Amino acid sequence: MKKLLLLILVFAMVMAGCSEAVANESDNDVVESAQGIYEDRIVVGTSGAQQGPLAFIGKPYFDGMNAYFDMVNENGGIEGKKIELIILEDEFKPETSLANVQELVEDEKVFALVGLFGTPGVKANIPNIQEKGIPAVYFATGARATADAGENFFPVQPNYVYEGKLMSQYATEYFNATKIAVVYRTDDLGLDGLRGVKEGLMAQGKSDLLVAELSFDAGTTDFTAQVAKIKEADADIIINYALAGGVSSMLKELEKMGMSDIPQIVPYPNVSDSFIVSNMEGAPNAIENLYGLGWVDMTRDAVNDMVDAVTEYYPESAINAYTVSGWIAAETFVKGLELAIETTDIDEMTWKKYIEAMNSFEYTEGIIPRIAYSPGVREGVTNMALVEVEGSTWELKTDYLEFKK
Repeated sequence: MKKLLLLILVFAMVMAGCSEAVANESDNDVVESAQGIYEDRIVVGTSGAQQGPLAFIGKPYFDGMNAYFDMVNENGGIEGKKIELIILEDEFKPETSLANVQELVEDEKVFALVGLFGTPGVKANIPNIQEKGIPAVYFATGARATADAGENFFPVQPNYVYEGKLMSQYATEYFNATKIAVVYRTDDLGLDGLRGVKEGLMAQGKSDLLVAELSFDAGTTDFTAQVAKIKEADADIIINYALAGGVSSMLKELEKMGMSDIPQIVPYPNVSDSFIVSNMEGAPNAIENLYGLGWVDMTRDAVNDMVDAVTEYYPESAINAYTVSGWIAAETFVKGLELAIETTDIDEMTWKKYIEAMNSFEYTEGIIPRIAYSPGVREGVTNMALVEVEGSTWELKTDYLEFKK
């Protein structure tokens, strides 16, 4: 099996944009004229946390974005125009991100929003982006909201509802589960995940396999009650929609209760080798039955381009899951722009033309196996593989599959 390093992503911001309109001299029609494209450069913007407690995420994330743009610029840019990224600090505060979006769109006149960081800010800014119509590419969050927000939204990370559907499919087809217990955190992450599992089971005609729905609040460390109910329900698989703290606590409780042989599937933000190392001592047996879903394949040739670029342009930056996500954000935007200029001169590019091009976008040459959009379809990545803890790393157990509709 191929070794896999998968992304941990808990963030993303959404920003708003606006376009200008000018009258066509030949008639009275209004022609959209996009901002942010100049004679020598294309300006895009983002907002996120590079300082404070989340700097360990934001710094490599934005270095990954900049490294991709630097690589493109060194190779001539886009039709001779360099890409300029404006990053504004928001300290992961939604009110600050709202102000940053306003500044980027109204004052900096960016062409697009790329890689917005932080779920709170994403959700706060969705109405603005909808109103303005600016292209917004990649959101560092798994929240479902961006998938349903509109044609100018281009999420890449899998959303938790879709992931939950795919988890239900793996539970029934890979594990042949007959009794499924879902443990979920009472926030966007857990509620979206629970919804996805239930929708997935319903689509398979197997809703009766769900024998327990067990909630917990963020910060919970005692999972005694949840594990007791799982035992009472005689569940043969657990889907745990939690992040690192909740998953760690569940692993320890399963170990304590002698239930470490029950397979447990967790969402993709937990799939990192560092998570395994931090839990091997506290739950050495339970962690051997820990599974997750992965959407980034670090065995692909495209990884070498990222490593080379980051090493060259940001030699002091860490190369990790966050770096990878920033790189993917920048790459998705650029590949969309390259597709758009196949039919539209870069100096005549508008938001509408960029969005129209992205509606036929399909890219399979990057670090992720596939990302595609079509009119009305904004699911983000839909190909995900089941991975399992083996030793101190995660190993692929399946191909990258989609949910069978």
